[in-house]
Amino acid sequence: MIRITRLTVIFLSLTYSLQALAVLDLIVKEKLSVYKETNKSSKVVTTLVRGDVVVVSPVKYSGFRKVLVTYDGKRQAGYISIPNLKLSVIKDRDLKEGSPMIERSSAGGYFSFSYYSQGEGPIDLKGFPDANFGASSGFKDFFGIQYRFPVADYWVLQLSLANRVFFTQGNAEVIADGGTEVLESSASALSFGAFLKIYNTNQSIFWYGAGLEVASISEVEIVIEGGSEIDYTGPTETFIIPQVGLGFDIKAYKDIYIVPAVQAGVAANASPFLFFVDVTVGVNYVF
Repeated sequence: MIRITRLTVIFLSLTYSLQALAVLDLIVKEKLSVYKETNKSSKVVTTLVRGDVVVVSPVKYSGFRKVLVTYDGKRQAGYISIPNLKLSVIKDRDLKEGSPMIERSSAGGYFSFSYYSQGEGPIDLKGFPDANFGASSGFKDFFGIQYRFPVADYWVLQLSLANRVFFTQGNAEVIADGGTEVLESSASALSFGAFLKIYNTNQSIFWYGAGLEVASISEVEIVIEGGSEIDYTGPTETFIIPQVGLGFDIKAYKDIYIVPAVQAGVAANASPFLFFVDVTVGVNYVF
């Protein structure tokens, strides 16, 4: 029992010593009285104002913090009442400032080049009730805008808005006339996305994460290779698209960042399924 107590005392002493080694700065954001002792009835030796930065002890003294200030012509210790520290910030001097893309809000635009792949399934075409569209794929680009803001330590939420175009090309069996045509399917959609980006440290430029996109189809265009269009008679849909992705925040100039990324998603409620990969390059301005 005595041995355990001694070990506890040693552990607490080491913890206290390591804590005392930390150099903390008090960044003053309000008017603060500095007392000579840990008592508000003691003499006020000086007053700190907004913009002052002083060294502060990591240890609390009966509701006070010890600070190093100058009074009576010398650098001496004084005490600040903890309840008065309402706006001021205590910061570890050795803790490096985090990336603005992690700790501040930003907004910008992005360009995406996308690959789409869709499985085989029936397609509703005017005059061809039994048409079947084979497995198809294709590439298409689009532009979007985005806004991002921190939601927790190392977590940033990105909201995006875009006019996405789902595009695939493949063989379609038109049973009504016994022929096979190469069709191009293009579906325009207004999409809204929310993506959570996760960083390993407050200075990391690499992120990964997951999100959800909702894409509401506004127009579907079916074209036979060669230029002739076929009227699409099926319903317009709203796709629910879970996504995963990764990317980088690369500082370009001052508060401007280039954000290359790769994201993959599946339209969970599309029939047949629709898979895609977006390769994007964004430009963000940090506020």
